[in-house]
Amino acid sequence: MSIWILIHVLAIVVMVPSLHCQAPCSGSCDPQIPWTPASYQINLSVDCVVTIQYEWRACGHHELRVVTATIVGPCSGLVDPISLSLGIMVQTNQMMFPTGAGQPEEQVHTWVISRPACWHKLPGGGLYAPCSVKCCETTMLVRNKANCNDYRIVQVSTTRPKRACPLSEHYVEEGGGAGDCAPSCNEVIEVTQQPNN
Repeated sequence: MSIWILIHVLAIVVMVPSLHCQAPCSGSCDPQIPWTPASYQINLSVDCVVTIQYEWRACGHHELRVVTATIVGPCSGLVDPISLSLGIMVQTNQMMFPTGAGQPEEQVHTWVISRPACWHKLPGGGLYAPCSVKCCETTMLVRNKANCNDYRIVQVSTTRPKRACPLSEHYVEEGGGAGDCAPSCNEVIEVTQQPNN
């Protein structure tokens, strides 16, 4: 009888961490370099507002890690509003990372974008938090043209975990409740064909 109780207790201990917020992605800079908090809000449609809470820091390259996201509205027809919003934020450089634009010589800058590999919706609103310690990391090289205000993303590579969500996941579906997990390692951005202005 006591062995069955022990097995049930162990099963609960293993499952509980996946239901709570996990630590954000760690990044590759020295851990002593502090993160600066920031946020970005975008109206993806009339019925969809996404706010991304993120942190950034610099250590020879620039790192950004997404901490949480809030989705207000049904976001009709959008499969992954968080990744879509993050992609727009990075593509338009809302973080104000260096690009070399306007400099007299060509420069190459590295941006590293990390985000949780899996999200779940918290009770009582549209707040989403990581439901896994695993991260997706996108590294991109940004190059400018000498004496121009243009820059472009010339190389993108993404690292993804083999399995984004915990084994006990329930994918978010329309009306899905708290605790449901959904993988979110979609491509953040692609190589730009034309320079940005």
